[in-house]
Amino acid sequence: EKFEVASGDGSLFLEVVVSPVPRAVPVDPAAQEPPVSGAVCALCWDVTASRRLQSKMEAIDRAGQELVRLDSEAIRKMHVTQRLKVLEQKIIRFAHDLLNFDHFAVRLLDQKSGKLELVMASGLPSEALELEFFASRDGSGISGYVAATGRSYLCPDVAKDRRYVLGLTNARSSLTVPLLLHDKVIGVFNVESEKPNAFTEEDRQFAEMFATHVALALHILDLLVME
Repeated sequence: EKFEVASGDGSLFLEVVVSPVPRAVPVDPAAQEPPVSGAVCALCWDVTASRRLQSKMEAIDRAGQELVRLDSEAIRKMHVTQRLKVLEQKIIRFAHDLLNFDHFAVRLLDQKSGKLELVMASGLPSEALELEFFASRDGSGISGYVAATGRSYLCPDVAKDRRYVLGLTNARSSLTVPLLLHDKVIGVFNVESEKPNAFTEEDRQFAEMFATHVALALHILDLLVME
């Protein structure tokens, strides 16, 4: 039998498998004492990490559903800037609460010019927001590379990465993932940190999941055509 147990504060999860133990010695009919019965063996595994991962993924999925759950009647009455503001507030809240991302920018790709247009940002200096990027493997920073290749880019130390371009003041590391819609790159989601090696492969996985929901929400708001 297999089951799961958790500590009272939810900080520890164990998976337990209990099996009966077969008797190695046959029962002696002349024995004065009754044989011991009901012996079992229990094996335990610490599954705390996998449970936390699963919980985080489920939380991101719920947040994604909330991103695209907008009052269509109210949205229709808004112009592009107002629509974007509604979505921006949600993205900033979820990025902070779920992913601990406080310094980030979302850029959408103009399919005609190849330019990455800034549509929202949080916690980045104005000089970083004024920079222009294009979808290109070289010469347009990490964001340009991600937009051109469609692959995520984890930069553990910006001082040692030739592709890194000015972003967060005193930035030490960054994480950039593509915004994909039906396997087509429509933009990038760039996150920065003042700490070196601030982002892990797990963060990359979470950011990619979140970016998928962001891309869909932007598509629903008809923001793919830049105005």
